[in-house]
Amino acid sequence: MLGGCPLPPPTMPNEPEHVVVGEITSPFGVRGAVRVWPTTDFPERLTTLRRIWLDRVDGPGWDVVELVWSGRTAVLQLAAVATREQAEALRGRSVVVPRASLPALPADTYYWHQLLHLAVVDDESGRSIGRVAHVHRRGGAHDFLEVERLDGPAFWVPVVRPIVAAVDLDAGTIRVSLPEGLEELD
Repeated sequence: MLGGCPLPPPTMPNEPEHVVVGEITSPFGVRGAVRVWPTTDFPERLTTLRRIWLDRVDGPGWDVVELVWSGRTAVLQLAAVATREQAEALRGRSVVVPRASLPALPADTYYWHQLLHLAVVDDESGRSIGRVAHVHRRGGAHDFLEVERLDGPAFWVPVVRPIVAAVDLDAGTIRVSLPEGLEELD
């Protein structure tokens, strides 16, 4: 269900100007290359990048010289990074791309950033439950919404049907049908 959908109008308040597509985990070799762990459902998209930004889209960006795969990790060589020490200084930085560069995705799937701050509403009663604080992937088959409650501790909602009944980006809501007891878990 998560992963993508045609983008909503750019005036939505939860739409960032950039989207994280990977994280630099460590240097690779002695010539300034870095390992990048993809944080996107479309890691193959990293192969086509010619320019990236680190942490946020501002300034001229960083030119990509080469990107090759080493297992599930990308090895990225940037034009401005020539030594292992320079690469080490990039450890932990996020690799970001402009939001406008995101591909359109199938219906009923969404980018994580589109779901942040949406109101979570009980599908049957219309009762407001809280807001989406974070979206998490825990290595399983589906993602989880971390819902900040209006009146209690946060809890996690698995993003599966029929629990997530509908997402309405225009209305700013996610309608859920929670199994009994799920709200009590934290």
